[in-house]
Amino acid sequence: MTFGDYVALEPTEISFGHPQKATGQEAEHLAAMAPSYGTPLNAVRELEGASGHFPVIIYAPSFSQVPWENADLCEYIASFGYTVLAVPAMGVGPESTHDVAGTNEQARDISFLMDYAKSLPEADLSEVAVVGYTH
Repeated sequence: MTFGDYVALEPTEISFGHPQKATGQEAEHLAAMAPSYGTPLNAVRELEGASGHFPVIIYAPSFSQVPWENADLCEYIASFGYTVLAVPAMGVGPESTHDVAGTNEQARDISFLMDYAKSLPEADLSEVAVVGYTH
C-alpha cells in the first residue's frame, strides 16, 4: 500500500464503509498531502490474514489528526502479530482541545475502539494496549 491508499480511506474513517464526502478543511488538508501519495509503505492490500487470536493495539493519534498519521508505525506493530485499530481524534468540536474536555473525548474515541474490537473474531481482548502520539 502507499500513503495515498490510506488517505483514500478518509471518506469512510468515521462511517465504517459508508463513504462521506470530505468537505472544507478536510479536503484542503488531503490536497496538501498529494506529493506524498505515492510513498510506498509495507502493508499489502487484500492479503489473507493469519488465523488465530491476536493482541490488540489501539493507536490514538494527535489531537485533531487522522488515524493514518502514523501508518508506518501501525504497520510495523501489526507485522509482529497485533491487531491494530485507529480512528481520527475527533475532539469536542471541529478541533480537539488540549484540556480536560479534549482528553476525555480522546478517551471516548479509545473506548469506542475497545467496543469495536469485540466484533473482530481475531482480536484477543485479554491483551490490549494503547499507544499514542502528539506533536
